Amino acid sequence: MASKGRELPALSIRRYGAIVSELASRKLGAGRTRRGQRRVVQAPPAFVGADYTQALNRVGDAEFAADFRFRTLEQARHENELRDCPKCGLGTKWWAFATSGSGDAWLLSGTRDGRSRVAFLDHDEESSATPRAMGIHLEQWFQLADLIGQVERAEDLDRTLTDSRHRTIPAFAKLLRARMNELSRGLVRKYPYAI
Repeated sequence: MASKGRELPALSIRRYGAIVSELASRKLGAGRTRRGQRRVVQAPPAFVGADYTQALNRVGDAEFAADFRFRTLEQARHENELRDCPKCGLGTKWWAFATSGSGDAWLLSGTRDGRSRVAFLDHDEESSATPRAMGIHLEQWFQLADLIGQVERAEDLDRTLTDSRHRTIPAFAKLLRARMNELSRGLVRKYPYAI
């Protein structure tokens, strides 16, 4: 356990543009050139905001943290077709655009301003699952995913940030909760995973 009064790693809410640029450069660094970069061939459903198409074109498949994996359009289509969720309106009202390592899904639905709102789908609820609105839009989801990724990387580098059960120590968890609520007021209450 960490001692009282120790300095904790900084956690910052990075700008959406900086996150996407970093992910796009990683994608280009993986052997793709701008000229040969894949583009979205088939458009996502019309009810999803334009911000989603822009993110797809720049990012592709990206894993931020264990529970935050942004999927390509092909992967997302597959996810939406195979997931058994009759109460969700998958493919008509909501679109599974990202997944977790445990089988949960992150969903999008468009708004009038062209931004996509985000919901969470718990796979443990199986066919009775319904989307749980997170109160954030897609850009904020990217920021949240990046923030959780910062926490996971910090905990991997410094094992004293977690206790013997691999739970985040209270001081670091408090810092994370504060950053999450800076991102969107009340987000901590809506967040589906233990902090």
